[in-house]
Amino acid sequence: MCLRFSLSIMLALLVTGGGVASHAQTPQQPISKTYILSQAICLTPAPDPPALLPGGCVPQVVPADSIIEIQLPGGRSKWEVLSLSVGLLQRLDATILPSPGRIVGTDSIYRFRFRLVKPGLATITFKETPANLSAPKGEVTFTILGVDYILNTTAQQPNANFNISGDGTAGGTLSGNTVNATTQFNLGGQRILGNAGLDNLFAGVGAGAANTSGGFNSFVGARAGQNVTTGNGNVFIGGETGSNNVTGSSNTAIGSGANVGSDGLFFATAIGSLATVASSNTIALGRSNGMDRVITPGGIVLNDSAIQIRGASDTNHRIVYDRTIDGTGFHSFSGFRWLYNGTGSEQERMRLENNGNLTIAGRLAQSSDARFKTAVQRLPQALDRVLRLRGVTYQWQPELHRDPRPQIGFIAQEVEAVLPELVSTDEEGFKSVAYANAVPVLVEAIKEQQQQIAELKDLKTKLERQQQQIAELKAQLAALAAQLPQPKAAGQR
Repeated sequence: MCLRFSLSIMLALLVTGGGVASHAQTPQQPISKTYILSQAICLTPAPDPPALLPGGCVPQVVPADSIIEIQLPGGRSKWEVLSLSVGLLQRLDATILPSPGRIVGTDSIYRFRFRLVKPGLATITFKETPANLSAPKGEVTFTILGVDYILNTTAQQPNANFNISGDGTAGGTLSGNTVNATTQFNLGGQRILGNAGLDNLFAGVGAGAANTSGGFNSFVGARAGQNVTTGNGNVFIGGETGSNNVTGSSNTAIGSGANVGSDGLFFATAIGSLATVASSNTIALGRSNGMDRVITPGGIVLNDSAIQIRGASDTNHRIVYDRTIDGTGFHSFSGFRWLYNGTGSEQERMRLENNGNLTIAGRLAQSSDARFKTAVQRLPQALDRVLRLRGVTYQWQPELHRDPRPQIGFIAQEVEAVLPELVSTDEEGFKSVAYANAVPVLVEAIKEQQQQIAELKDLKTKLERQQQQIAELKAQLAALAAQLPQPKAAGQR
């Protein structure tokens, strides 16, 4: 068939025009795009561009790892591959297909499919039998330039790389698995992600803007760490955090506006919106005006020898938890101390030791206002109850880790049998005695005893009066007896 009668064959899908849907591949091959070439690109073109030599085809630019499908008119002609670029092209299959809608004037077409294995200039030469073409010996050579750059297509292009110098604009959405920028990423002309310096991360407009040689910093938020120049190892998270830090290192500010009090600090941490830490080696929670409460649903564990609680500007009054409150003596190894330093020398006002001992420098008072009480009654039989109590000496079981010295007290179970109001039982069944509450019992017992003593004294007074009366009566009897005539002895007249 003469080439002049094949003008309406399917046009090639060139690099700038995309391709058709992918065809089935051999199982071991990756998904590739199919590019269909036909004899139309081998027709003698118009003077511009220059005419091709007979049998030469317009070179086609095709991405590497694509499938090339070449369609040639059948009918009286028979086509076969005469030669191809080995190493660049892999032959897949050859099929004779019906021609309706494909090449006008033919009842069939020859379809050859190849895979472009890698980038390079490849050629495929076909021979027609009988030779109906105007080309020498009826041969047609397709020239294919395999490339690995991006095509203008919405479909994914395998193994396509690009390298661009200069500026560019993307009007749509840029998607990718890995995006690597040398210095920074901008939005709206402003840097929102950068790493100026050594191993830094700056995320946010103006974050780390002044950095020159600082390294290992992480600034997240608009203008976070904006004034840092040479500071290292700082972490500022939140808008305008760490704005006072210029050369300070190893500082942390978390929360909008959280800051260090001045430059040059190290290991200073401020947590919370507008929180400020004023000194090195310090952690500040919340705003400095004391408006923020700190709530810890769990526990607070500090790996240090002491915890100190005091007002921000009050150094005279402190509550200290000391891990070694009394060394390794008989006291506990930890406890709380309430200290006062207003006299120039630190004084301990109260101590609560881990073994349960409590020492106070003042008095211990309990609420006892009459306005808080109802159903008030006098305690009866106090002396009888006290007489039924047993005071004992004892020592704590060693496994309780309490004060090992001999103790004086009661047995809770014995007290409960006499004065149950003084005994409480915890959820595990262990009993405690409210020793201070035993004082009213002792007071009433003493009063009852004093009443008995008073009665005995009164009885004694009565007895003494009676004894005196008896003595007086005896004296009177003796006087009367002396006045009576004496009886005569026997034989007297």
